[in-house]
Amino acid sequence: MDNCLITGGSGLLGKYLVPLLAKYKPGYKVICPTHQEMDLTKKIKPIEGIGLIVHAAAWTDVELAEYCPRPCFNVNAWGTERLINAYPDTPFVYISTEYAYNPVNNYALSKLLGETIIKNNCRNYLIIRTLFKPTPWPWDKAFGDQNTKGDYVDIMAPLLAKKIKRWDRRGGEMRLIGTGYKTMYGLAKRTRPDAIENSIYDMPYPIPSMVNYDLVSWGGK
Repeated sequence: MDNCLITGGSGLLGKYLVPLLAKYKPGYKVICPTHQEMDLTKKIKPIEGIGLIVHAAAWTDVELAEYCPRPCFNVNAWGTERLINAYPDTPFVYISTEYAYNPVNNYALSKLLGETIIKNNCRNYLIIRTLFKPTPWPWDKAFGDQNTKGDYVDIMAPLLAKKIKRWDRRGGEMRLIGTGYKTMYGLAKRTRPDAIENSIYDMPYPIPSMVNYDLVSWGGK
């Protein structure tokens, strides 16, 4: 009963996280159902032999969520609730977002609601607020007025895996996992020197600045 089920195993984070969690101990299995095998927008049929849930699947299109919020909430909030209902007594790890510190848009609100659902329905949970980006930085621009303790996914995934492996699976815990404090533009410049600095206020939809952190960092500098 100690196998791990991870949602979003084929996503940006999942592709790094799965092989790291698979090395937890000999014989430990990480099960990664596809979207067709486990659709978070529908009632979930549980897989037997699962001792840990790592919920990394999420709707991440921030802009589309502003104009079409229903599918975002259906995945990030109600999909989380469906997963909990399928595994009501299984220790639950929820990969949340730094955006939940300042939930000024629908994406952030949906993730914050997911956190609330977990706190109200799970006995044993670990909520991780974090941020990870593809490497190298794939965009032309980056926000100079958005702060983060996040980093590139190849740096963040080992930190998350380490915390998940060390978690005792008892009670409720919520942590920020990140590296040094920086702007998003500073992060971008590390792998894309030609990145152009822009502002969160250049966007047609609200973006959080994330200036206040009320959680103690784990694994950061």
